[in-house]
Amino acid sequence: MKYPFFVSEYPARPTTPWKLEIRASFAGKKIRRFFPIEADAWAEGARLVSLLKKRGSDGLAEEQSQGMPLAQAVQMFLRAKSGSSADHISKMTRVCRLLTEKFRGPISAMTPLQLANWFSKIPGADTTRAGVHRYAGMFFRGVTTWN
Repeated sequence: MKYPFFVSEYPARPTTPWKLEIRASFAGKKIRRFFPIEADAWAEGARLVSLLKKRGSDGLAEEQSQGMPLAQAVQMFLRAKSGSSADHISKMTRVCRLLTEKFRGPISAMTPLQLANWFSKIPGADTTRAGVHRYAGMFFRGVTTWN
């Protein structure tokens, strides 16, 4: 019996080189998503197959309209950056924690106005705010290259 999904390398996308593909025979249509880390692709494949079994394509359509939850994106982002220096990881973790404390739900629900308001209320010196802005930008640039 064939598995409902598989993960393979996809070198055409250097920032997200792991392709998850759910077979059309299982989902009704082929579903492809791309990830920076192989383990994330396998985990997402298992999660999507479970969702499709429980709620069918309606559950998948509902989830896609809502977008990726911020907490899930943060976990994937930090795993993708795990080979960085300890100082860099510490700064990324701090900014990601600040984001998840302030914002809930899918990334697509966050508006530029909400983010600008959040940035303006960050306590500390200008260099502190600039650092938070830099690392938050790094997070959002990384997330937008997935999928």
